[in-house]
Amino acid sequence: MIKNIVWGIVVVILGILALSFNKKVPEVITTQTSPKIISQSIEEQCKNSNGKLTRGGLNDYVICIHTYSDAKKSCTSSNQCQSSYCVAIENNLNTGTCKVDDGPWGCDQTIEDARTGKEIECVD
Repeated sequence: MIKNIVWGIVVVILGILALSFNKKVPEVITTQTSPKIISQSIEEQCKNSNGKLTRGGLNDYVICIHTYSDAKKSCTSSNQCQSSYCVAIENNLNTGTCKVDDGPWGCDQTIEDARTGKEIECVD
């Protein structure tokens, strides 16, 4: 009898999962999402906002990434960048470059007031 109850619960869970895969993907990708199929409208919205759909991270997220207009511009503090993110350049402790895009993945060390930040921030 317990075996039948367990199987019943498994069937209900599988049914709920199957129904959840039929839901429409959100219209605007502003945060990380993990759909296996991206609707054409989402691709168009991303393209119309001058973005590029890409997959990344450990969970293979799909996100619309936008390039900043001051990408790779030399900086000494985050307030000099559109992204508010001055990324340290290897072997340079007081100058960095403005972050390239709004993609969340990777490891970066920031520059603030012409000094390398103490921590390296990693997002995946």
